[in-house]
Amino acid sequence: MVLETVLQEKTIQDLMESEEKFYIPSYQRGYRWTKLQVRELLDDLWEFHEQDPAKDDVYWLQPIIVKKNEDSWEVIDGQQRLTTISILLQYIKKQIPFLVDHTFSIYYETRPKSSDFLADISASEVLKDNNIDFHHMFEAYEMIQTWFAEHKPQAVMYIAQRLREQVKVLWYKVDDSYDVIDIFSRINIGKIPLTNAELIKALFLSKNHLSRHDNDEDVVRLKQIEIANEWDRIEYALQDDELWYFLQNDTDKDYQNRIEWLFELVVTHYKTSVQKNTPYYTFHVFNDWMQKQSEEGKSNYDIIESIWLDIHRLYMKVTEWSQNRELYHYIGYLRATNVSMDSIILESNNVKKDAFVEILKGIIRNSFDDVDVAGLTYEDKKQLRKVLLLFNILTLQNDALSNQRFHFERYKKEKWDIEHIHAVKSEMPQKQDAQCQFLKEALPHVEDVELCKAIESFLAAYDKELFEELFERTLDEFGDDETNSISNLTLLDASTNRSYKNAIFPKKRQILIERDKTGVYIPVCTRNVFLKYYNPDVTQMNYWGKSDREHYVNALVETLRTVLPNVKESVQA
Repeated sequence: MVLETVLQEKTIQDLMESEEKFYIPSYQRGYRWTKLQVRELLDDLWEFHEQDPAKDDVYWLQPIIVKKNEDSWEVIDGQQRLTTISILLQYIKKQIPFLVDHTFSIYYETRPKSSDFLADISASEVLKDNNIDFHHMFEAYEMIQTWFAEHKPQAVMYIAQRLREQVKVLWYKVDDSYDVIDIFSRINIGKIPLTNAELIKALFLSKNHLSRHDNDEDVVRLKQIEIANEWDRIEYALQDDELWYFLQNDTDKDYQNRIEWLFELVVTHYKTSVQKNTPYYTFHVFNDWMQKQSEEGKSNYDIIESIWLDIHRLYMKVTEWSQNRELYHYIGYLRATNVSMDSIILESNNVKKDAFVEILKGIIRNSFDDVDVAGLTYEDKKQLRKVLLLFNILTLQNDALSNQRFHFERYKKEKWDIEHIHAVKSEMPQKQDAQCQFLKEALPHVEDVELCKAIESFLAAYDKELFEELFERTLDEFGDDETNSISNLTLLDASTNRSYKNAIFPKKRQILIERDKTGVYIPVCTRNVFLKYYNPDVTQMNYWGKSDREHYVNALVETLRTVLPNVKESVQA
């Protein structure tokens, strides 16, 4: 069932001239705007005025959500804004009466006297302490008086003009079947405001926009159902985190409706005058675009059809990318390294798949210009992360016998470290418990008899002065070099890395295998490192030696060459 909503733009002048009656139900608290909030609104209006805006420029207030009652509008969200505007109009009327010859009124279910107080607030100072609502309303009025006293006399005229003609609200009328308590709770208790997607949906499904002529209600209803069903299908698909995190790189931005991300991409191609910092920018671009197209003679129905086709085409394009393993890996890498989706989409236009793949490879190649990949060290963390990520992705992509795909979802949701494969001496534990733990874990793997005895003696009788020597002897037992070169570095999730602390190579391998069994995501190349997959002549499994490092770097270089043909040969490990 498609629930009908009506979305309109209304100027403050519209609300004044129609003398709307607003009803504030009992489930809402009273007026609570602070002096600071009132000042900020006036400052914003003044800044808008001083920009000398064109006649069709708009200062947008947040949406007003209403439901029609018999003789009034029940305000579900917007009471604070409406009340503040009402107080401001009362001030303007007192200064220049002819500027406010009509206005809207506000009635309160549980606070009926508030209406009278508001209607004559300039003469109501003696009543301001009668209740908390009066107090806040009069504080707002005093703040308005103070603000205008700080500005030139003409400010009243200027603000009144902008307020009447260029300040607009989005008028969001909900269907009678909506539960207003649920809507109010979501917005005001859950602090979840209307989204761009909800406003756009109301815009697209409006009867006024989908009607071609009178008496076509059945056609309108069918079109509403068609768009609504397609909308839900797209939203459902985007709720799949595997698809979503392949496409979306901003994990800090919480999209309540993920389809909104598609809208944000589509509107970049629509030329409008809407300012980027406008609240609900994406919605306003669509709305402005529809108005411009309408002025050129196109019907709203055809305009919505065209916009929806753009959205559907984009959705089909990105889902096709996700289903193609090669495109999935190359685009996924570019997105994970902050290449914009806009630029990728632009490159994909009017080219065949094979040509597009080569373009993607070229973008990856260009990002490594002048980078000595095999010579990177621990200090080059930004480039290292990109190299190791690409190594893991290409390892999977280049395996023609496998359908395994890189988990961008896990990569983007989790934190990742550049991990030393073989422990470095700078990580020597300092506390007694940590020192003893390090030696206890190493002892079962130590082959040197004298070192075993020394560790056992130390554990039996702790001596802080002896630990550093034992620590260095133990590391020497499990590796012939401490290095920060790429030959000793791999990509690992932060939680596993933290669990390692200063563990030796065999202990790290043991921890990694255990965590892999429990479902922790271990990148394929990291798993290969600790299983010594890259060395064809493994003679021991207890340390990461020179031969292991050389084979590791050679494998990395050869893998990267499928995209980066100019990568240098192996460096000294």
